[in-house]
Amino acid sequence: MSSPAPGRLLCIADIHGCAREFECLLEALAPAAGDRLVLLGDYVDRGPDSAGVLRQLLALRERLPDLVALRGNHEEMLLSWLGWGGSRGESFLRAGGRATLDSFGFAGGEASPGEFAATLSEAESTFLRDGLAERWVEGDFLFVHAGVRPGVAAAQQSREDLCWIREDFLSVPEHGLDEIVVFGHTARPEVWWPAQRRVIGLDTGCVYGGWLSAIDFTRAELVQVRSSTLEIRRRRVEEELADLRGRASLA
Repeated sequence: MSSPAPGRLLCIADIHGCAREFECLLEALAPAAGDRLVLLGDYVDRGPDSAGVLRQLLALRERLPDLVALRGNHEEMLLSWLGWGGSRGESFLRAGGRATLDSFGFAGGEASPGEFAATLSEAESTFLRDGLAERWVEGDFLFVHAGVRPGVAAAQQSREDLCWIREDFLSVPEHGLDEIVVFGHTARPEVWWPAQRRVIGLDTGCVYGGWLSAIDFTRAELVQVRSSTLEIRRRRVEEELADLRGRASLA
């Protein structure tokens, strides 16, 4: 899917229940109506306030009509555990799901799928079931959660790969698609953007004590907030984006 937005193009990687950091990053980015904000998935699990993040996402949709929220593998597990589609629901609780349940008021993360579903508002349920995209293409960029199957066109990528792929994507020297692939899922200490691979790995491990990272593609700026301390740092990234676009033009 793709559709041009008239304003800025922004992207934020895996939030994982880090509501305070997400709020600080949004304040630093200051997105306005008409901007396109692409979120790369994994809003829930592991962090302290998945419930708060879901509330923030619903509020964002009200004021940012061009918001794109992708489905991450943690949403896949949650949906499957609830019986609402998705996959690998048997892993939900041991992969950080108990923190999600705890944030919704279930002490110790103990609840049945039915008990948890009953606590969700209609808006939250609808967002999780119907509001998450699998991929997004805009300009030079393909936005996905986990990565892509090398050599398979963006429109033909499977949801399984978009949500879960790792080494089959990360280990290849070049993915073979026309677009620059922007993804989360695999946390690193810093943003990863090797020009020769035409990728941007934006997950910098906020939930593990690292940074929650965003790129303002329009202004060529990396904006990050540090976990817990809420320190904000900004860096110009014109050279990195220019190198990636130069490589893409040769593909």
